[in-house]
Amino acid sequence: MRAKHTVTAFLCLLIIISCSRNKFDGKNGLKVILFSNSEDTCQVIEYKDGKKNGYLKEYYENGKLKIIQHFVDDKNVDTAKFFHPNGNLEAIQIYNNGEKAGCWEKYNPQGKLFSKICFENGVFHGAAYTYSYKSLNLIEKFNFQNGSKVGPQELFYNNGKPKSIAYYYYDRPGLGLKEWDENGNEINNDFAISYREQNKVNLENKLYYIISLENPEADDEVFRVVAKDTGNVITQYQRLEKRGDSHVLEFSVYPGGFVMEKVKLAAYRKTKFGNTFIKTISFNASANNF
Repeated sequence: MRAKHTVTAFLCLLIIISCSRNKFDGKNGLKVILFSNSEDTCQVIEYKDGKKNGYLKEYYENGKLKIIQHFVDDKNVDTAKFFHPNGNLEAIQIYNNGEKAGCWEKYNPQGKLFSKICFENGVFHGAAYTYSYKSLNLIEKFNFQNGSKVGPQELFYNNGKPKSIAYYYYDRPGLGLKEWDENGNEINNDFAISYREQNKVNLENKLYYIISLENPEADDEVFRVVAKDTGNVITQYQRLEKRGDSHVLEFSVYPGGFVMEKVKLAAYRKTKFGNTFIKTISFNASANNF
């Protein structure tokens, strides 16, 4: 009896599809696309006024559902679902009037969640998680606000141990980076910063500070930053000129003038993991041209 019902349902599906082929006039109706050199249905798409309006369904060659999406005037709306060949859910994507919205999720063939990232107004917003495909150990945890990285960004080894934690403020790296090797030992990314004064006020109306970093690297950068920043936040407002392996902070001191400032600098260096380690230094700059 069950086999009879299955055959009947299959014949009904064929009849529906066969009839629908005659109902699409190029702008309206149900468009059916077949697999190449086959009578098996690949896609079924609803159209109105030449645009996708209604459901798009795509199938595997074995007849199982692969994708189901809902459109209004060619825009994705509502929730799109994707399936593995075995029938298990592969992904969920949510749209609001064509924009990405809500939490998008991905699943492995066994139906286990391995990725989740949320959107608001079409951009990343909130926490995002990535797990290893098979073991499902957490390997990434990022935090976003309005499309930008904000707060702690964490990476983990496949064995579950922490790899790094970096802090961001609207996509700009901040202080506090920590990294570990696979055995759980913290990696030392620290380096020394030194400076020396070159007072050429009498000759050039200039006061220079030569900034040197221990074991300099080609992509090192040094910025003058806001001295009142607190926590992990760094606010840049002047990139120092690089001369050879050093960086130069320059003040103009014209006749009758003087400089008396507290200077705060931040040195940026990339780590082997691709993170940015930041170290700061403060000193008083002073000179006069009386």
